[in-house]
Amino acid sequence: MAAAVVGGYFLGRWHKARWALALAGLAAGKRISTNPGVLIGQLLDSSPQLRGLVDEMRGDLTEAGKNAVVAAASNRMGSLTDRLQQQTDAVRDRDTRDLADAAARARQVHLALTGLADHSTEHPPQPPEATGVRDPMLLNGAYLVHRSREAGFARAVRDLREQHAPVLRLELTGPWPPYSFVDLPTGDGAP
Repeated sequence: MAAAVVGGYFLGRWHKARWALALAGLAAGKRISTNPGVLIGQLLDSSPQLRGLVDEMRGDLTEAGKNAVVAAASNRMGSLTDRLQQQTDAVRDRDTRDLADAAARARQVHLALTGLADHSTEHPPQPPEATGVRDPMLLNGAYLVHRSREAGFARAVRDLREQHAPVLRLELTGPWPPYSFVDLPTGDGAP
């Protein structure tokens, strides 16, 4: 009977396998159902070897299915990780280029304002904690401008602000005492 089952399997189509099983059943002297569910149950009940083979195949198929799911999930996670890394690198590269562009523009602004001032100096940029502004300070310049040119200097800052927005945020404060342009005595006799 097992040979008939295997033969029916190799015939390739279910109706041919059903006929082969029915013929094998007749040869064995048993009536075999043509209902597929009942037929499979009868076959498994009639042969412990076939039941063992089916159980073994079921276990192998279950394990193969689990392995396939794990492999697919691993591949998708790896692909997602790669895409996230590429996007992170692209953002980091863009941020680096944007910061370099902003620094070059800040240098242009400083040179333009220096040309309008009697004297200029640069102080170290202040950290965000000191300024209350999240973006980094690229230039902390001080410009000594005569009162007669103060309005023209303010107009130039306004024009530069419009020209470089939104890349730079220019802020004009003052007038301030000219402490950035004098050497104050330190108290030890040195100027």
